[in-house]
Amino acid sequence: QRAGYRPELQDRANCQFCGALETMDHILLRCPEPDREILWNSAQELWEEKNEAGTWPQITMGIILGCSLVTFPDMEETRRKGNERLFRILVSETAHLRCKLRCKKRIEGSEISQEAARNKWRYAINSRLRLDMQLTHPSFGKDKLSRRKLIQTWNGTLIDNSALTRHKS
Repeated sequence: QRAGYRPELQDRANCQFCGALETMDHILLRCPEPDREILWNSAQELWEEKNEAGTWPQITMGIILGCSLVTFPDMEETRRKGNERLFRILVSETAHLRCKLRCKKRIEGSEISQEAARNKWRYAINSRLRLDMQLTHPSFGKDKLSRRKLIQTWNGTLIDNSALTRHKS
């Protein structure tokens, strides 16, 4: 018997929704489960709302694993670091949430509505925005997030973008 093999969990090898083998690629990108599509569409929609963000790339496992290396240069080949940072946040937070929701379904047997999936995604992204705003506080010293980077990252994604400049560290 293989180390770590647990026959009682063998039924979890295949997706309960579509029957395909449960791989990370399947869970994150291929499963026809509605909440997977909702999460990635939400990320793409926010990305496209940001002015000058560029085209949302086709998400692959390579993009997910290497999201911190993706660059978005402008026409003059100047990197747009705020857009790159927003992309890293959107991809990593979306992939993380997809895994969390899938585990909750598989382990706890709980279902999630499409509206709830969208709301959980919004909550995750808003939590990240709040964290970024808190990280601009001077108490973080040399490790604090600059107000400029905060604005470069989030400007164009909010209903009221002036909230970024009104925010007090």
